[in-house]
Amino acid sequence: MGFSTADCKQARAIVLSVWMLHLHPRLLSALILLASLVVSSRFSPAQDTERSSHHSDFQPLVMLTEFNPWAMVVGSDSPTFVLYENGTAIYLKEGRYVSSKLAQAEVEAFVSRFGRDALARLKDSYSISEATDQPTNVLVVRADETNYKKISVYGNIQSLKAKSGGALPLPDELSRALGQVLKYDNANSSAWMPDFIEVMIWPFEYAKGKVADWPTKWPGITDPKTVKHKSTYSIFIAESQYKELKKFIAQLKPTEAVRIDNKKWALSIRFPFPHELQ
Repeated sequence: MGFSTADCKQARAIVLSVWMLHLHPRLLSALILLASLVVSSRFSPAQDTERSSHHSDFQPLVMLTEFNPWAMVVGSDSPTFVLYENGTAIYLKEGRYVSSKLAQAEVEAFVSRFGRDALARLKDSYSISEATDQPTNVLVVRADETNYKKISVYGNIQSLKAKSGGALPLPDELSRALGQVLKYDNANSSAWMPDFIEVMIWPFEYAKGKVADWPTKWPGITDPKTVKHKSTYSIFIAESQYKELKKFIAQLKPTEAVRIDNKKWALSIRFPFPHELQ
C-alpha cells in the first residue's frame, strides 16, 4: 500500500511513546491510524521469491483491524477481517482465524453493499468514547486501483455485531460497513494459518531469575529471514512449528526472559497476512 519499512518503524515508535503517556483518546486514535497505514507492508520474509510469488494476487479490498492499547507490541495487531481481490476472505471467528473462498460474483456483491463511494466522503477519524485505553478500529477500503480510504474509530464497536445492530454515534454509512464486516460468516469456511508465524522480540536484559533457552533448531537474530528494527527483531517460524512454539511460550513465566544468541529477550507472536508477504 505504498509504505516503507522505515515508515513502519517510525509509526510504531510514535504510537508506543504516546500510548505510554496516556494521551487524549482522539490523538491516540490518530496515531494508531498512522501505524495501521503501514501494517500491510510489515516485516516479513518476503525475500523468498517463491513465497512472494505465491501471495502476489492477494490485494486487499476491505480490511478491518482492531488495535489493542494493551498489546505487548502496540500497533502489531493482525487484522480482524480481510477480503482480497482474488475472493479469499480471512476473519476471526470465535477466537481463531478461518478462511473462505468467494466467487467473483460474491466479491462484487459484498463490495457493492459496502458503499465505497459513500465511505470515501467520510472523515478519516471518529471517536465514540472519551475513556482511555479503548481499542482503535481501523477500516481500510480500496477506493480504486491505487488508492485506499482509511477510517479509524476509537472505542468499542462490537455492538454492531448484533443482528439488530447496536446504535453508535457514527455516520450511518460507516455503521453499516462495520456491521457488515463484523457479522460476516461463511458456512464453507475452514481453519486458516499463515505460512510463517512472526515472533517479535525486544530487549529484556533487566529480567532476573531463570532464563529460558530458545531452541537451537529455530531461527535466531542472525537468520537471513529475520528483520531488524530499531531495537527489536521479527523472527519467522514455519507454521509446522506453531504448536511447539505455543507450548514453549505457555511455559514461560510473565517475568521470564528468553535467551536468543546470548542475549535476554521478551517476545510476542502475531500472524502475518498474505498481503504482507508481497
